[in-house]
Amino acid sequence: MHGLDRGDPACLHSPEDVIRLVDEVGFLPLFRNGIKGFSLEEHTCSDDWWCGDPKLDPWEWRAIITNERRLTYGKFFDNKAGFISLAFLPDFINARRDGYDFDARWDDEKASTREKRIMDLYAGDHAGDEIYSPEIKKRAGFGKGGEKGFETALTKLQMQLYLCPIAFKQRVSKTGDAFGWSIAVFSTPEHIWGEEFIKSAYQKSPEDSAKAIARKMIELYPDLAPAKILRIAKGSSAGVPKERKRKKKEDYPINLLKDIDINRYLDKAGITLPEMDYDAPTSDQLLGLEYALGLLKEKSQEALRLRYEKQLTYKEVGELMDLSSARANQLCTQALMSLRIPATCRWYVKGVQACREERKTQVAKIREKLEAKTGRNLRAELAITPLDMDIGYSVMWSLEKAGIMTIGELLVAMQEKNWYQSVPGIGLATSHKLERLLQKRGLYPV
Repeated sequence: MHGLDRGDPACLHSPEDVIRLVDEVGFLPLFRNGIKGFSLEEHTCSDDWWCGDPKLDPWEWRAIITNERRLTYGKFFDNKAGFISLAFLPDFINARRDGYDFDARWDDEKASTREKRIMDLYAGDHAGDEIYSPEIKKRAGFGKGGEKGFETALTKLQMQLYLCPIAFKQRVSKTGDAFGWSIAVFSTPEHIWGEEFIKSAYQKSPEDSAKAIARKMIELYPDLAPAKILRIAKGSSAGVPKERKRKKKEDYPINLLKDIDINRYLDKAGITLPEMDYDAPTSDQLLGLEYALGLLKEKSQEALRLRYEKQLTYKEVGELMDLSSARANQLCTQALMSLRIPATCRWYVKGVQACREERKTQVAKIREKLEAKTGRNLRAELAITPLDMDIGYSVMWSLEKAGIMTIGELLVAMQEKNWYQSVPGIGLATSHKLERLLQKRGLYPV
């Protein structure tokens, strides 16, 4: 992160500070983007990001601000997240939509069928619906066995401001209980701020609205290249020359982290974890990466080491491992997928020390729940090794390899759906056996 010291007079300290700044400058991306000072990241304390405390954490502030609806939040800047003030929102909508409501854009063959599938969920009587992002994906026919490219389509609809996140909420079960991470709920800007306000800039041409945005950019950054200003205003690279960049060969482990691309996969899954800076991982994150790699099968570890650390081609990897190049490619691809499993990626996204502290807190919460349920003092019982449940040394070795040393830590791990998939040597049958052993002790379900 590239932010400020907490004591810097320019450092922002609350959601209210962010709202004031965005209202002043008009619009602001969330993260650093090549225009110095043009991001929330550069106006906040680096140490506070993803600390989990809503009073300090700018990542939490984005959800608080979105829920209050005093700014617009979404992927508006080169397909990445940021804020737009309500004062500039009508001009952004006019410039980005380019004079088209979505139906007219579709009729003129300027929208894809994937975008149409999503927007159909908000058609007619459903224009004011508020839908969780995973539900949009499911109902629009994306995912397993269906259409591909959901994230691309949803991002484009945000760039054109037909849809935007209007809240971050936990999902609710059939019994009415909230569960899981807080995820984005999407609706149309018209539903939130009213059609009259949203279309108030339609009296101008889209070009005039783009000029109004450009004038603000020039006021803030007088030396900025015109091409960059146009990309901010129009939200499109069409007709905008891009700077040519020479491709640089990345060193290990930067090359591995960029191919894992965990930020994109977590975003797709609607899972909220700190966004990782692939170019500048902390020592704790690097320790977490080595730990996560150790959870893979030895053959997968070797394939990744040769591919990324030694920077060999798949053909060369195959020759050294007595495999075909296609099999070497497949082995590396499967290993990358394993490293993206939420229970595994936490180790290198948050860092080893942060994960261990988090696990201690989770064990304490589980102990509190179980003690209230059973009326027993469980401090000692949750601190003993699972081997005391007669699970066998091979199962215990697998658990220890995944960092699960106590019954309390096992219960924490088992709160994750399909938790056993991130523990080599533990399958569904063993998972059920562990559940039965814990049930006998009155410790499961929590």
